[in-house]
Amino acid sequence: EQERRTAERDSAADGERIRALTKSDIEKISQAARAEIAAAERVGSQELRAIAAKLATDRAAALIREQLNAASEAALFESFVGELTRAAS
Repeated sequence: EQERRTAERDSAADGERIRALTKSDIEKISQAARAEIAAAERVGSQELRAIAAKLATDRAAALIREQLNAASEAALFESFVGELTRAAS
């Protein structure tokens, strides 16, 4: 009878220890998953910003190509040279 009670107590203690370890493991896995998700969000956000910047730059370059002709390019160059000349004086 005593051995049976001891075995039951040991079994209950083992069960409690296993539950505590499982709870701890679940929390560790959850923390790791949250950290991984946060890192993926940061990377995704950075990638989106880079894509948006490239699209904006490409569009600006296309607009400049559309609007810049030989005459406006010459006027822009003359203006630039004039500013350099004034700055050097």
